[in-house]
Amino acid sequence: MIRYLLQDRTDNKTALGLFIFFVVLYIAINTPFLLLMDRQASLIAAHNPFYGVKFGLNLFNFDPSMYYGYDNVSVIHPYKNIIAGPLGALANNGPGNSLFLIVQSVLNAGGTALLYYISRRQGTGRGPSALIASLFGISSYSLFTSFIPDSYPYAQFGLVISVFCLQYYRDSKQSPILPVAILGIVNFGITATNLIPYAGALVVQQMGRRVRDAVRTLLLVLCSFILLAILLLLIQLLLPGGVTWVSHWQDGLKNGGFSYIAPFSFSHHWKSIYMLGISPLLTPDVTLVHKGVAAIATDLSQSYPIYVSVIGFLFLTSALAGWILGIRKREGWIPIMFIGFAFCLHVIVGYGLATFNYDLYLYAGHFWFAFFLLISVSVRSISNTKLYKAIVGLLVVVVLVTAGHNLLHHARVLKAVEQGYVTLSEEK
Repeated sequence: MIRYLLQDRTDNKTALGLFIFFVVLYIAINTPFLLLMDRQASLIAAHNPFYGVKFGLNLFNFDPSMYYGYDNVSVIHPYKNIIAGPLGALANNGPGNSLFLIVQSVLNAGGTALLYYISRRQGTGRGPSALIASLFGISSYSLFTSFIPDSYPYAQFGLVISVFCLQYYRDSKQSPILPVAILGIVNFGITATNLIPYAGALVVQQMGRRVRDAVRTLLLVLCSFILLAILLLLIQLLLPGGVTWVSHWQDGLKNGGFSYIAPFSFSHHWKSIYMLGISPLLTPDVTLVHKGVAAIATDLSQSYPIYVSVIGFLFLTSALAGWILGIRKREGWIPIMFIGFAFCLHVIVGYGLATFNYDLYLYAGHFWFAFFLLISVSVRSISNTKLYKAIVGLLVVVVLVTAGHNLLHHARVLKAVEQGYVTLSEEK
């Protein structure tokens, strides 16, 4: 697999450049948020809705759950405590929020570099692949999840690795059992809902094989997955507290599952299109939406600038075109598994709509990378040379405008947070 990944020196240099650039960028632009928390420690602590953990900013409805330790176990995040426990303990005993900023900056930058490799191994040109990966790296979601200590950057990175591995196994005509099962348990362990689109992608990956061989492979993967799940349950029993997700599965669904569900109403929830598919690309205006829990989220009273709508819907349309153009190939169907499941979960089922005003932005981590893979399919499907050059030129413009918008709005979000706490202190 390493040889497959690193087969081209120029690709390796480009991927390394992307990785280093975005690690430095994420740390540089997010350090002011950490400094703000240090300067206003007493004020933020007085309005901290997260059980007093060191990360007290309530941004976009993210929950700094990586701080919650070994006892924070639920069916929604079955094995997350296995990594959250040690990381939280380490952060609490020294580096604090800086630890998560560094770890998650590395994860998001690594995902950007890996996205570049995936596009290249699928046959997309070097320039477009770098631009698409850069758009992913500079997207609003990548900027914010690189420092908010929630499970989403870990979940997204696990999905990107999974898609890359499935692509490698397909290209090398391999059907391994244990590695695929391990990828499944990693996705399930961080966020249970990730298992469903991953399973769908695995089924798509088996297409083209004899039915008997494909079914046999899937059954063996399932058996291996169950054994790994049991092994991790035993590990959870040995961790401090000895809590497992099995013993708390009903509480998890009641407190963190069903309570978030509401029926979709277009007249009320139409901005969910932006919150799920455009705001993760272009940072929205934010405001203090609830003083009691100091919640800073998308300002739904503000209209979106025309250029945001134009770029946003161009982005979504390009992804749709990629699916249509790749509909006869696995490259088109595997990404749509993640986007399609998210649409069903958040729009049809309505998960998250009960707390709509607190943002749906955070849920993008389960499918965000898939849009970029579909855009890659769209770009490499263009056979007309002039049109291809025009699209690449448009990509350059979109990347530059997105970067300018997000860097400017990142600073504006910081000011909005500061102003929000000024308001809270004055009212107190």
